Amino acid sequence: MLAVVLLLIPVVALADGGIIPDHYTHMYEPEQKAIIVWNGPAETMVLATKISAEDFGNMAWIVPVRSSVKPEVAASDVSVFWEFIDYFVPPIEEGSGFGWGAVASKSAGGVEVVDIKKVDIYDVTVLKTTDAKSLIDWLNANGYYVSPEYAPIFGRYVGNDGYFIANRIDLKNKHAAAIAEVEKFNSSFENLTLGDQMSVLSDLIYRGNLSDTGNLEALSWALRDLKSGMSTPLKITFSPAKLSYPLVISSLSNGSTVFTGDYLLGNVMKIEVYVVSSTVVKDSNGILQFNKALGVTDSLRSNVKEHVDLGGADVVTRLTYFGGADGLTADAEFVPCPECSVGNVDVDHVTAEALPMVLIFVVLFGAVSLVFSPAFALGLAAMYVRAKKYKKLLGWKGAAVMGYVAGALASVVLLLDFFVGTPLIWVLAFHAVATFCLTAFLGGKWKNKYFAFIAAYLCASLLTALLVVILFTFLFPLVF
Repeated sequence: MLAVVLLLIPVVALADGGIIPDHYTHMYEPEQKAIIVWNGPAETMVLATKISAEDFGNMAWIVPVRSSVKPEVAASDVSVFWEFIDYFVPPIEEGSGFGWGAVASKSAGGVEVVDIKKVDIYDVTVLKTTDAKSLIDWLNANGYYVSPEYAPIFGRYVGNDGYFIANRIDLKNKHAAAIAEVEKFNSSFENLTLGDQMSVLSDLIYRGNLSDTGNLEALSWALRDLKSGMSTPLKITFSPAKLSYPLVISSLSNGSTVFTGDYLLGNVMKIEVYVVSSTVVKDSNGILQFNKALGVTDSLRSNVKEHVDLGGADVVTRLTYFGGADGLTADAEFVPCPECSVGNVDVDHVTAEALPMVLIFVVLFGAVSLVFSPAFALGLAAMYVRAKKYKKLLGWKGAAVMGYVAGALASVVLLLDFFVGTPLIWVLAFHAVATFCLTAFLGGKWKNKYFAFIAAYLCASLLTALLVVILFTFLFPLVF
């Protein structure tokens, strides 16, 4: 029996939501992302999670597996998730997280320490036990801080074939040099919350206190990746008796806070699992919902072979869960789903390619121009009024600026009900700066100032559309 769990204790609510392209929701929104390759009896699972605890020292990431042999743990790469996401949704072309000094003890009190190793940013300990209380006692003695009240849930996964993989984040495994540099300026850096650590790094990088900021930037990205669920995934290989995914233990998490557009929902879990097997599958317990199934192509096998071997599997099924943590009342048990249809990959990709990049630019250009049309109209009107009545008191550039600002404020007020306020304001700010700069430049070249303002406005709209595409395509993790 395959058993995988992500247990984050305690969990701090994270604000998600906003207007996000579907392609990105599958990478950044789920608290848990997993790829399961089942060829029976061999099983390979790639697992990633968001880090919801501000203090790594109070976080436990425990992965229990049922296996007839010792599980092997290795580092994978987050790019393997992009490959599966692209396959299903083709793209349109804090605390001391640095190690606590606790050394895992050998077998004690009914718990056998099978293996200890460093895997990328993780210190990994593989445990075996048949007693849940002994396991919790061992975890607490070794700095994992698990409540004794959780013994009944942990008890679901113990047994003669019950292994537990305990993971501790230690960024010094990869970023020791950067941490040493930071501590020259802030000796208490390791004791700060995750948010404060990120602020300290940003300040040092911005001020240029160090001649070589490359190591600091790498550490800063590592912290961002941990919080967004983009950090190094773990790849676990073992031999279970049957295919399942434990969900009950994840009910111990508080989940996240999610903004749906109309409501703010608390204690929400989003889980996404890709199951690669000989046939399309479903969760017989109905917790994970069937989302979509596609046939496995040679192209997919080739794209992911560096990270995971798909073997002779024919189908990849995506299953999801979105709801309260208290709804995780049973583990997912995967069984064949004869009534589920398998989609055609080529058809899906043709549909996505029906919107070429040129058309996207045109649509965005039109949308930006339309959104800020009050600013355009009032800018021209102010220039006209200035020319008729206030020519001696107000320059044409000043009139254009006053009119544009008034119209821009009107745009924001009118559209706040439809868009997230902060991103709209930043887009407006960029559009405004581009309009003013281009107006000044073209006004010095062209005699007709009205044409100069119109051309500047249209060029600013094109630049803003380009900025939006760049943000959503390349810099999305920084913005959201």
